[in-house]
Amino acid sequence: MALPPTVSLSSLIPAAKPPLQHFVLGNGLNVYLQEDPRSPLACVQLCYHVGASHDPLGHTNLAHLLEHMLFEGSAKLAPGQFSRVIGRLGGVANASTQDDGTLYEVTLPAARLEVALEILGDTMANASLTADGFERAVKAINDERRLKFDNDPEQQAFEHHKRLAHGSSPYAAPSFGDVVDLHYMKPDTVRTWYRTWYHPNNATLVVVGNVDRARLQGWVERHFGAWGAAALPALPGPGQTASHQARQQAITLPGLRDGLYLSFNVPSLATAESTATAAALMLLPELLANGADSMLYASLVRERQVLTGIEAFYDHLTRGDTLLTLYAYSNPDKGTPQQAIEQIRHILDAVRQTPPSAQTLDALKFRLLTEQLKARDTAHKQAESIAAYALSGLKPEVHDQILQALIALTAEDIQLAAQRFLADERMAVTHMLAPPGAAAEESELPPLTCADLAGPLAAADFSTLQSAASIDTRHLLAPAQSVQAWNTANGSRVAFIARQGSPLFELRLRFNAGACQDGDAPGLAALTLYALDQGIESLDAQGLAARLSGIGASVQRDISHDHARIGLSAHCAAPLREAALELFTAMVARPALEAAAYSGIQARVLRYLQRRESSPAQRIDVEMLSCLFPQHAYGRDYSGTSVSVAGIDVDKVRAFHQRAYTAANLEITLVGDLSLTEARQMLDTLTQALPGNHPALPPPQPAIPLEEAIAVHLEQSGSNCEVTLALPLDVKRSDAEYTAMVVTHELLGAGYESRLVAELRERRNLTYSVDSHLRTYRAATFLYISWDIDPAYLDASVELVKQVIQCFIEHGPSQDELELAVNQLGGGLLRAFSDNNALASQLADLGADTATTDHHAVYLQQLAQLTPSTVQAAARRLLAIERCVCLSIGPRTEQKALPTLAAIDQ
Repeated sequence: MALPPTVSLSSLIPAAKPPLQHFVLGNGLNVYLQEDPRSPLACVQLCYHVGASHDPLGHTNLAHLLEHMLFEGSAKLAPGQFSRVIGRLGGVANASTQDDGTLYEVTLPAARLEVALEILGDTMANASLTADGFERAVKAINDERRLKFDNDPEQQAFEHHKRLAHGSSPYAAPSFGDVVDLHYMKPDTVRTWYRTWYHPNNATLVVVGNVDRARLQGWVERHFGAWGAAALPALPGPGQTASHQARQQAITLPGLRDGLYLSFNVPSLATAESTATAAALMLLPELLANGADSMLYASLVRERQVLTGIEAFYDHLTRGDTLLTLYAYSNPDKGTPQQAIEQIRHILDAVRQTPPSAQTLDALKFRLLTEQLKARDTAHKQAESIAAYALSGLKPEVHDQILQALIALTAEDIQLAAQRFLADERMAVTHMLAPPGAAAEESELPPLTCADLAGPLAAADFSTLQSAASIDTRHLLAPAQSVQAWNTANGSRVAFIARQGSPLFELRLRFNAGACQDGDAPGLAALTLYALDQGIESLDAQGLAARLSGIGASVQRDISHDHARIGLSAHCAAPLREAALELFTAMVARPALEAAAYSGIQARVLRYLQRRESSPAQRIDVEMLSCLFPQHAYGRDYSGTSVSVAGIDVDKVRAFHQRAYTAANLEITLVGDLSLTEARQMLDTLTQALPGNHPALPPPQPAIPLEEAIAVHLEQSGSNCEVTLALPLDVKRSDAEYTAMVVTHELLGAGYESRLVAELRERRNLTYSVDSHLRTYRAATFLYISWDIDPAYLDASVELVKQVIQCFIEHGPSQDELELAVNQLGGGLLRAFSDNNALASQLADLGADTATTDHHAVYLQQLAQLTPSTVQAAARRLLAIERCVCLSIGPRTEQKALPTLAAIDQ
């Protein structure tokens, strides 16, 4: 599809306003500032130019250990206070160890930025690095490894593949290190690493948000300027020491699916001979595998069904040479991974022999440039991008240079890159092969009481932070934008937020067309939703995908028990907006629903269900709901069953579409830089095209949970157990107690500063991951608490979680805990309003009826009015442990009592 004549590719590279600013302190600290007056937030990334690829031989995980230990206290903050203080300010803190560097990230209201800078400045020179902190960090990394590696066969396969593909490069080192290295690591080794590398002249500070340079420079000088530069060791770059040659291996692991990794050794932007070379490599994954119109997807997934899915990625921002990787699942009914490789190689040969058409090339460029625009739409994404360039050894200004190089690419450039870099001698292949599929003794565990628990979290301590002296954390900062709501002429409810300065809009349609409307054909709603993008009028599925991609538009779909949700992300500029809306409207209102295309969708859903039905890990949500609501539609799998889906023909899908995809059955959320007139016009056009003369479908009947507790264990091999505890709540979103339950969920397990995280992870070192989710359906509300655990502590951890909840019911939160949770929730609202995608998703989850003009103001007022006693009263009435459902998945082993606490914690 040709671009509208008023649209040029160069228009998708807008100049940053104001431009990116850069200054260097006398001690060598590089500072980048991107002012963004649209955002009420500031995102800070402190990057140290030392990461996993720098770990010495025999000391893997060294950089990762230090990352964890920096949260264990400094001269100004006690252990645990880093995240607690930032949370009390309405912000979030995180960190990550990458191959080329270690990042410490804080996002918080811009007015409170200096506090984050003071904390980060203190950790640069005054981290505590105690023996106790070291032990906690080692335990956290071991738990992270157990959760993300030992219990994930696909991650294990990828680690094997990465080692094969990178060969002698330091990038071949395992992402989770060597468990033996970690066992023998000593605190002094980490302290030496810190003293060697954590200096201002080995760091880059990135700040994006509503802050001016003069203030920022003063704060940075104050909190970082006192630390001196240091002589840094010279290290060679992460290069290969051996020449390229073809490599392959086969991996068989329990739980692994048939599939493949296929990588080519290629240069990064930092090592390429020109920006044009890196630009061509950025475009090749899009041509080959990303998107429904890509060559491999169209041929091997949709047409021949040799693969069930494929994607490609190329990380151009690394210090050394990198990989261009294809990742695919093969269809066992159509052949082996080895046979799929041969068909992939046949298409790669075609790419090397024939350049793409000019139309295809322009469409791919437009898609990539649109993705880059999205990366400039939030403070967090802008900061990530600037930091990534800095860590790869490049100036962030190179970003626009590579985009210009992308625009200038010719079809011959792409063909030449394919011939040169998609060569057999650069190729590494890993075949992932599925393998061909005793109750433990029970032990009595001692009961727990509230006296065994840590109790309320310690208060956030601001006493040593000069920059926090004048901050009133009881004042919640409200988003500047307001919701505009109305009904369209034919009955659709709309919630719209005009967000100025954003180049893209986010549209969400939420039809009352979820699995609860399936009737006696489970899976009907899901099949209908999945079939919508399989063609419209004169365009088949590939043609539709190509048209949308060619104008930088993307479509998302999601099915639940309550709703079928369809989203459109597209450009706000009128010609592109109108073209995208025309295609999207046709897809939703007038899908072709042809028998042949529908059969392909039905076959893919059947394969998915067959895998899901044989995999306990993929069924945890289904099993949980079936236990909670056995007599309700919520208790059925929203995707149906293999038997039911096989019996649904295309005529049933067409009939369901006619009665469910109507204007009266629709709620709409829209966020973007649009006027109210533009928003009304585009939504009137869309809703008028929908099938008419059909009333809204009825809402689901109230879901009444069982009156007793249920525990179910699903046996699965591995070294980890995944546990979920669900508590039904007799509360609706419109009830006064609902906001108290939002805070309760935040206090129990939603944030890093919560009771379950403090008790299970920080105090007892039982788990790496614990979380809670407040799930609000139209006819039911329930609290989900999930964690991972060593199988030997499964029963003990369940009792511990129950006891934490019981003690919360009995004693309620402290005033400090409540204020922390309220600030975290208020800060989360600000972050959502700073990201179109997050904001549109949040409004869609609320529903257009709930997202009224004053909804967020009322919500903040309700938060501010909560007291510990009102939260406790709601918890006493609503948290019914005696009716909870506990579902666990993993190996069943002999059970142990909780480990003995260290004397300091008893």
